Amino acid sequence: MNIISELQKLAQTRGYSLVGLENLTLDGVQALLNYFKDDQPLKEQYEYHLCEQSKSTIYIDQIPITTKQIEITNANILSVAVGSTGYMGGDTGHGGRTYFAIKDEASTDLRLRVNSGHWQEVESIEIALGGDTELETFIEALKFGLDQLLLTVRGSK
Repeated sequence: MNIISELQKLAQTRGYSLVGLENLTLDGVQALLNYFKDDQPLKEQYEYHLCEQSKSTIYIDQIPITTKQIEITNANILSVAVGSTGYMGGDTGHGGRTYFAIKDEASTDLRLRVNSGHWQEVESIEIALGGDTELETFIEALKFGLDQLLLTVRGSK
């Protein structure tokens, strides 16, 4: 287990998610560890790494899904919500549901295209998947997307 994974687990136990970790210095890691483990004050320069999580429940096909949501602030502000029933033993008929949403909170250029139609500006996007393998493949898809975006960002610096 690496130190960033440990930090993220500590943050989640306190109701936070960590963002902007690619720019986190060793001093920042130490400051966050001290904040989470020893309740030491966090210097203002490291506060932007913390996003407070909130919980809610949504229903898809009358199936309750507990979601966690964070709001991420930069030149724009967007919120992300995610949740899942977890594994339920099979396909969508067994009750497994996974939920992912992005919402423009301020100044986010958010566009959507459905079924190869026209691109349209939207305020929010919600995705629901049903079944155990859909949960697994969605996780893999998100990991792939994250990896590719990080490679692109690192290559453009």
